[in-house]
Amino acid sequence: MYKKIFRSMCILSIFTLILSSVLILFVSYSSFNTHLKSEMKNETLLTADFLNESGSDIETLRGMADYSSDRRISLISSDGKVLYDNDVNVDTLDDHNNRPEIIEARKSGMGFSERYSVTTSQKFYYCAVKLNNGSILRIATAYTNIFSMFTGIIIVVLFIAFLVYVLSVKIAASLTDKIIKPIEEIRFLDKENYDDVYEEIQPFLNRISRQNNEIQHQMDRTKAHKARLQTIADNMNEGLIIVDDSFILLSANTTALEILGLSLKPFTKQPFDELTQIPDLISAARRSMQGKKINFNLIISDNTYQVFCSPVFEKDIVKGVIILLFDVSEKAKAEQIRKEFTANVSHELKTPLTTISGYAQLIKTGLASSEDIQKFALKIENESAHLLNLIDDTIKLSKLDEQPEILDKQNVSLKNIALNVAESLKLKADKNNITITVEGTDSIIFANQQQVGEIIYNLCENAVKYNKRGGDVSMLIGDKSITVSDTGIGIPEDSLERIFERFYRADKSHSKKITGTGLGLSIAKHAAQINNATIEVFSKENLGSTFKVVFH
Repeated sequence: MYKKIFRSMCILSIFTLILSSVLILFVSYSSFNTHLKSEMKNETLLTADFLNESGSDIETLRGMADYSSDRRISLISSDGKVLYDNDVNVDTLDDHNNRPEIIEARKSGMGFSERYSVTTSQKFYYCAVKLNNGSILRIATAYTNIFSMFTGIIIVVLFIAFLVYVLSVKIAASLTDKIIKPIEEIRFLDKENYDDVYEEIQPFLNRISRQNNEIQHQMDRTKAHKARLQTIADNMNEGLIIVDDSFILLSANTTALEILGLSLKPFTKQPFDELTQIPDLISAARRSMQGKKINFNLIISDNTYQVFCSPVFEKDIVKGVIILLFDVSEKAKAEQIRKEFTANVSHELKTPLTTISGYAQLIKTGLASSEDIQKFALKIENESAHLLNLIDDTIKLSKLDEQPEILDKQNVSLKNIALNVAESLKLKADKNNITITVEGTDSIIFANQQQVGEIIYNLCENAVKYNKRGGDVSMLIGDKSITVSDTGIGIPEDSLERIFERFYRADKSHSKKITGTGLGLSIAKHAAQINNATIEVFSKENLGSTFKVVFH
């Protein structure tokens, strides 16, 4: 066994030595030839530059060839005839137009090729450059044979190989002794002394120990996998509940416990119907235990949840139920807003249409006097204008909902828009002796100009409508922001969160005296969101309101 191990280690060392030597030789050979090509290219270019400046004289080439005995220098005319060659008599050379490096040089100014030269019986690397006069300068050098290179370093290689061999034999002998010694001194050992035995012997003594370690490793992996699944479940936005076939709660993530109003503590081995007092949820879970999939909406603490109860089967037998609770409060709220919007639109449209129809019938039947007809016509005109405004605002909101992307954003001056809005609202403001001012330095934002104008117009129009006689409306331009303040009736605190809802009016009694569609702030909010802006509201009853629009 000693000889076998020793011989194997020596063979491995020798093989490694030979392989590394061959790899080093080939790498050196490749590096040498790469350097040679680069040197040849530079040398050819320098020679060509010299000939272009001094003229491509053959005597000049002969003088240069005397200093480059290891280079073959040739000059080929534009018709392919060899005019000069420092190694071969030009009369014995055929036409060179078909040489690859000559063809490439004529096309691109410089050409390269590698081939075996029949003339000199050597493999050459050729580099050709086209001169200004149309002739081709070609310089070639013979490749160094890999065996020639090896011959040059054979003594060094043999010396290094000898040193490595001697060192390998010594190391192999030392390692073999360490391998054999534990075998020669083997004895019955307990588990605590396993480390005294060499690694090659230990498998016979500790196989059971390794198997136990593998089992422990698998158990640790299972625990880690279970912990990861628990972490994922605990961080889900949805509630997850698992109940077994005895209606005992097996698992519930953090979200589910929060939804059910339970504290964060383990509830294992406890009946599910004793932990929660939500009849609809308990009833759905029991029906699902009969093999039915249940899906319904459940309201818990003013929040709406979509509940899915799915039975778990094992060979057609229900072994438990998985309950998922999805928070759909926002969806339910949006649905409610849509219903309210439909009802409000119907009401808002019906009121002016009823008025218009009533006055029209009075005129049609002839019951109205000539003086009343003019008054009725004026009221019909006003109601028609109100109806058109309502339809226009509804269309604006619909477009904002359906087309949130703005395709024509540009640099917009907040001050210019504010000044235009102040001018357009001047007549309305003058009726109640309200002063509109624009202050602050200009600020340029990147947004849709028309929609920014609608935001500022709606805010400023409301400031005029709900102001006191002789009051003030100010527009303050800041850094990518505009603040609209008034001295009007203000907004009740409990209405601040709802003022941007469609058709919502904070002061119902006062709003009846003021014409409008109730959609202005909704349009302003939607337009702000599309243009990456936010609207902040500050208001107190009878002290006025402040709306600040910040563009991000």
